[in-house]
Amino acid sequence: MRWTKDRLEWLRKSKDIYTDREDILNAFNKHFNLNVSLKLLSKNNYKYNLGLPKANRIIQRGLEIGWIKKRGFARRDSDYTQEYVSGSRTYIKVDGAETKDGFVPKNRYLYEQYHNEKLDPIEDIVVFLDDDYTNFSKENLYKMDRRTHAIMVNHRLYGNKDVDKILLIKFCEWKRIIIDKKNKI
Repeated sequence: MRWTKDRLEWLRKSKDIYTDREDILNAFNKHFNLNVSLKLLSKNNYKYNLGLPKANRIIQRGLEIGWIKKRGFARRDSDYTQEYVSGSRTYIKVDGAETKDGFVPKNRYLYEQYHNEKLDPIEDIVVFLDDDYTNFSKENLYKMDRRTHAIMVNHRLYGNKDVDKILLIKFCEWKRIIIDKKNKI
């Protein structure tokens, strides 16, 4: 889309009429029969020094809906008393957890429950075999040690869709055993 003089002039005049950038955008699209996005309008607001007002209603809606997301967290309703998501990791509140706030990674907690074993907090890692961080089924959670995980990361084997993930993990476990044997010699 070209920002012609008449379009830019219309936008400069509209800031005196409208108090919200979203209103200006809707009127602009209707007047010129266009489909300009708010992002493009914002970008060109600074490029052409138009001085348009902020999109206050969109900002307010975002604050009302996602004040927790703004800080990197999103709450979910679940079977657990408290649960939150940070990035791709889900944490749950567990009574008697040995952490400062009582929250533990949900995948670790469920793995311990499924297999009735206590994981080492430093050495053991629980990964998702299908890379779906919301699939907490017993078949999808796999325990590996940190050194095997480091081998996978160093060889960039995560995200490889051509090979079965369990096969890659087994390869890295064997590679770690071979490295250990070489170091003993």
